[in-house]
Amino acid sequence: MPTCIKCKEDFPNRLLIKGKIRILNNRKYCLKCSPFGNHNTRQIHINTTTKKFCTGCKQTFPTSEFYKRRKDTDLSHYCKKCSTIQTRKRQRKIKEQSIAYKGGKCVKCGYDKCPAALQFHHLDPTKKEFTLSKCSLTSFEKVKSELDKCILLCSNCHAELHYKN
Repeated sequence: MPTCIKCKEDFPNRLLIKGKIRILNNRKYCLKCSPFGNHNTRQIHINTTTKKFCTGCKQTFPTSEFYKRRKDTDLSHYCKKCSTIQTRKRQRKIKEQSIAYKGGKCVKCGYDKCPAALQFHHLDPTKKEFTLSKCSLTSFEKVKSELDKCILLCSNCHAELHYKN
């Protein structure tokens, strides 16, 4: 039986609604908190009048200043601003590790001054599992397997390569 994330009550998996048996397994809210067909589930369980402490900047903000976590059952420990800062730090660290893993310079011209100007080019785009720039929540081990399918190019050499194709 699923449990409502607002009132914490269990509700049935299936129910007869308007003459049809409806499967309710994927619902987050019971029918009392969110009546069938109303589509009112966006932020039904978050009370925006309460406040929460951010462990990043050590300040208290309204709960509306915190992102919902993956399963919508609670809020992030960091405010939106601190979450953004943490994500940028994590992405930069992954890019720096990736650049070091691929040799630290453009394989075509040897450019190595600015990490932002270095890009990864998939040698065979059909074997591409994910875009490296979008891998903020991926472990570096998974990133390594994707990097093995790439070469490191500066933005100029990368543009030239795509212009020729």
